[in-house]
Parts: sequence; C-alpha cells; structure tokens
Amino acid sequence: MRKITSGLLASAFLLLFVPALAAEPLPDYITKQIGWEAQDGSPQSPIHVTLLPDSRLFFFEAPFTMTPTPFWQWRNEDLPDKVTVTINRPPLPLWFPGVQFGPWTVIDTITCAGHTLAEDGSLMVVGGMRLVSDKPVTQFGDYAAVFGLSIALSFNPASQSWSTLAPMIGSGQTDLAGPGVRWYPTATRLANGKTMVTGGVELVLPVVLQNRSVEVYDPTAGGWTLLSGHQDTPPAIYNRDYSHVFQLPARVAGSFDILMLGEFGQPVLMSTDGPQRWRVSTQLRPGAQAGESSNYGTSSALLPIRLEQNWGYSNGAIVMAGGQHGTAHEHSIDVYDPVQDRWLARIDMGIGRHHPSTVLLPDSRVLILAGHNDSGSNPGYAQYLDPANGFSLTRGAVEIPETRGYHTITVLLPDGRVFLGSGSDDGKPGSEKPNFRYYYPDYMGKSRPGLLAAQETLQVGQYFWSVTAGKTHIAELVLVSLGSMTHSYDMNQRLVQVPIAWRGDLGEHSYQIGQAPASAEQAPPGHYMLFALDENRVPSVAKVVRLTR
Repeated sequence: MRKITSGLLASAFLLLFVPALAAEPLPDYITKQIGWEAQDGSPQSPIHVTLLPDSRLFFFEAPFTMTPTPFWQWRNEDLPDKVTVTINRPPLPLWFPGVQFGPWTVIDTITCAGHTLAEDGSLMVVGGMRLVSDKPVTQFGDYAAVFGLSIALSFNPASQSWSTLAPMIGSGQTDLAGPGVRWYPTATRLANGKTMVTGGVELVLPVVLQNRSVEVYDPTAGGWTLLSGHQDTPPAIYNRDYSHVFQLPARVAGSFDILMLGEFGQPVLMSTDGPQRWRVSTQLRPGAQAGESSNYGTSSALLPIRLEQNWGYSNGAIVMAGGQHGTAHEHSIDVYDPVQDRWLARIDMGIGRHHPSTVLLPDSRVLILAGHNDSGSNPGYAQYLDPANGFSLTRGAVEIPETRGYHTITVLLPDGRVFLGSGSDDGKPGSEKPNFRYYYPDYMGKSRPGLLAAQETLQVGQYFWSVTAGKTHIAELVLVSLGSMTHSYDMNQRLVQVPIAWRGDLGEHSYQIGQAPASAEQAPPGHYMLFALDENRVPSVAKVVRLTR
C-alpha cells in the first residue's frame, strides 16, 4: 500500500491525476474497485462529494463517535488497489466536536448537511446534526437525542480554510433547540448570487420535528432573510432526505422562479420576490397518492436547458428516476414540465431503483445508475436516457458488480468520466462501501474533439472565445455546473447550451465565438465545465470557467 501526500497543508491532502482515456473504443466500462483507507488502516466511506473549481474532489463522511467529521480532497493520479487518505480533522469549526457536560456527551457533525458551491467558488455547507448521549458513544445509535444544527460554514478551496457564517434563522415546528436548526436541509445557488436553504428536520430523536422554513443567505450583507416560515411553507415540499429544489431558467406563471418537490411527488412553485409566494400543483407524479411517500428514494435533475426547445419539454422541466420500495415509482422515470404544469408519458426502467443517481452527461443525456431494487439487491447496469430522441432509454453494456444504494455519491468529472463511490445495501448498518470506481460513458472510447483553450471568465450575455484542435466542426458548446451530491440529489447540477455566434479557422485549429447564457436565471453565476461537442454529440474534455454577472 502506498501513501500519497502533498504539502498544501500540514495535515496533507491526497492528490490524484486523471488517467489516460481508453485506448480502444468501448461501449462503456468501469475501472476496478478502489478502496479508501486512513493512515491507521480504517476504511473510509464518504457520503458527501463536491467537484471543486480546481478539479479536486472534496469529500466528507459520517462519524458517529467522538471523532469530528473527517473530510479530505484529491485529484486523480493513478488507480492503485487502495488509496491511503490523509484525513483532515482540526480545521472544521464545529461548536461541540465531542464535548462532555457532566454525564452528557455532545457531538456536532456536518453529516447529512446541505451543500452547494457559491458564486465565488467556495463550498457552502449548512446544517448538520447534534448527537446527545448519556453513555459512551461507540457506534451509531448510542444517543438519547439527535438535533439539527443552525451552523453555516464556507470552505475556501484556494486558502484551504473554513470560515463560520452567520447561523441560520428559519424556525421549525417547535424551536426546541433554537431557530435555524436543520438536519438534511437543501442548499440552492440562486440567480442573484445568494444561497437559499430549504427544509430539513430540527429533531430526529426521540420524535421527528420538521423545519420547512425557507431562508436566503446574502454573502454581501453576511446575513439571512426569512422568505417563508414553517407554517407558511406547503407540507408538499418536505422530504426526509432533502427537498429537491431548482432555480428555474425563466419565471413560470408570471413570478415563480423556484420549483420544489418533496417525497409526495407533488410539484410546488415558489416566488422569491413576487406578490404570491407559493403555488402547489394538483398534478401529482403519475401513480402517486396524496400524502403518500412514494417519491422517497427518487433521484432528480433539471433537464438540459436548450437553445431550441424542440425535444418535447420546456426549459425548466425536471426528470425523476426511481422511488419508494413497493410503488410503481421504483421502476419508473417521470418528467414534469412546470411551464405546462403536466407530467410527460411515463418511462418504464424495467428494473427497480431506490436511491439511484441521475447524472447530466455533457451530450445532454441523463445517466441513471446505482440504487437498489425491491429486494435490496443490485440493479447492475447503468441506463442512458436521451431527451433528444423522445426520451429513449438504452442499457449500458457493463454490469456494476456491487450494490450502491443509500449514501451513494456520484459526480461528473471534467474529462467526461463519472465518479461512483460509497453507498450501502438497502441502508443496512455496516454495509457502507469504503471504495469507489470510475464509470466511463460510451463516448469515452470515441474520437473526441480537443478543446485546447477557452476564456477563463465569462459574463452573462457576453461573447467569449474557445479554441479546438484540427478542423472538427463544433456543433455545440455547453456549460455543466460542478456537482455537489449526497443522498441521490445533486444540489448544484445544471447543463446549459450556449449559442455559437461565429466559427473560423486559426491555422491548424478551429476558433469559436460563443455567447454566455442570456440571464443568470438560466445559469446562476459560478463555476462551470465548458464542453465542446462535435456533430455526433461527442464531447471534448472540459475547461473549467467562471461565469459572472
């Protein structure tokens, strides 16, 4: 076993580099399973992942003892059988990272927090849990009570440092532990550069108490504004594993700019600044019953935002894959169009998936993988959903041997691969996977355009340049936001096609003048991967760019 360290911090970080692309064309494939180990040999199973602007992957996991939340990051350098990771513990500014108060032990952790990248490229982490026990804490379950946290943190990838933001203020059902307390909250980057926090729970043990309030953090003012209190927020937005919240690319029905879905499969529109705050759709997900948690275990994504809306859906539509055991949703894919307020025809996956992953690929297909079926076993193969071809569904050629269900982390990388790690067998204790794989979508083995350079900073509505190798005709330029995923939901996933205003030759290379998205609603300011695609929709390796207002 080899240790890989760097001198970025005294505590060190694991660094890896992207391996070479497949030498021979393959339909799709996965690498071998690669294990995580800490220096003491203990297995590591992160349940949160974010792709940082410098292309490192940032992880944190779920400690349930006196040990503070471990986190680490890396690039991708080689593929050993085991990766020994240096876990960073001291810098995380938690209030009570394992403190004794007489007979009581209090442990704060950002496990099951909400997180998304902010406009400046920092990672914002909100909420978490406070474990309280009157006996030694050695494993999950040794607690008398589990509360949420009102903490808000920011991690700066450039300085490798955490900072503490103002605590959240949104009240829950009782305020038993104070205002702003949330476990499983959702963090959403908005068009105005602010971050919205939605939902969660304030208490889990001995009873579950919800916090459905919605609030917004303003990084300029450094404070929070409450948009909707708990009692004023529709119960339909609640999901025990994060409300699924989307910044719409254009306002719907006049003033609604946010779409939310909870575990009941009922779409809810919200306005951040309009005269009417909420509109609850009567169009339940096909097969859902009012008040039934059939949507629990669903993975969702905002479908690609296209220049020409001729793929059978309006910009702002979302796709939902999988669902609760014992329901039709576990076997189905459904698309909701908020502009038309209707669900499109149901797609049968042919297999059950509870807590799968949905990943937007740069060619505008949706990769569906992982999860587990009714029996808790492995669905095996991945599937490609192609909205460009009538939402056709095709099966990947490779089988993923192990079950990766609850807590699976999945994210698109700049070279087009998909990172796939962790996950459990139907949520069974002790079944968390201390390992990961790289999934190679079918375009990885094809001849791909070479994106040599691109303007590093783009401004909304303004022109920018890119250079590609050879005389390959570039048919599309797309921006894909950097993923930030946990519990089958990526809080920062988005794909936006941008116009190509001019193409030309520059010696042996080609030159494109693109135009950044016309509005911040289409693409909230922040960091994106810029991909160039040829006429066969084969994507290049991406350049990470920053979009500003």
